[in-house]
Amino acid sequence: MPVEKESDVKQALLNTAMELFYKKGYDATSVNAIIEKVGVSKGAFYHYFKSKEEVLEAVVEQHIEKEIEITHDIAANNDLNAIEKLSRLINEVLGYKTLNIKKRLKISSVLQDEGNVKFQRKVVENKFKILHLPYRVIIEQGISEGTFHPFHTEETVEQIMHLIVILNSAVTRLAANIEEKPHNVEIIVQKIEAYGDAIERILGIQRGSINLSEIIKIFEKHL
Repeated sequence: MPVEKESDVKQALLNTAMELFYKKGYDATSVNAIIEKVGVSKGAFYHYFKSKEEVLEAVVEQHIEKEIEITHDIAANNDLNAIEKLSRLINEVLGYKTLNIKKRLKISSVLQDEGNVKFQRKVVENKFKILHLPYRVIIEQGISEGTFHPFHTEETVEQIMHLIVILNSAVTRLAANIEEKPHNVEIIVQKIEAYGDAIERILGIQRGSINLSEIIKIFEKHL
């Protein structure tokens, strides 16, 4: 169906491209297929994107920009102490990803195609670079407050970021089959609690200090 408003063209191209990448595969999807389905000219496509790869980059960036926004906003919130910031960060990021899990699964599926492995690595590396500073701000705040007691600050930042990424991936995988396997809810809750415990151990804080009840409730009540 043709797009009537010019302001909607870019988003329509992104949405349509993602659906085609997911259904037909990235390599099998042509620029012509995208513009034909959207109902715009090739010139309109190249007004917004230089290539098909740039479309995929834009889709992924749009998906992770909310996580980046959440993380930076929490790190900059002067009304919260470090433990509160870390608790809120995990709850809100994982909650956002869970509520948008269908789109996330589609993107993950496309990125796992053999030809997109290098691109996937690039996305992860860029994301870590962008998120490193707010994570470090939170860890250093906790050290200043006397609540965090890491052995090495830099490595602690890296470890916590990696743990949260792994937790996100595991939860996505389990939540994808939750209708067929309701028991996955219990596994998800167990993993959230276990990873929270691991982060507390790394930071040298008392068990249960990081409150992950919000994200646990999402799975217990809404999935």
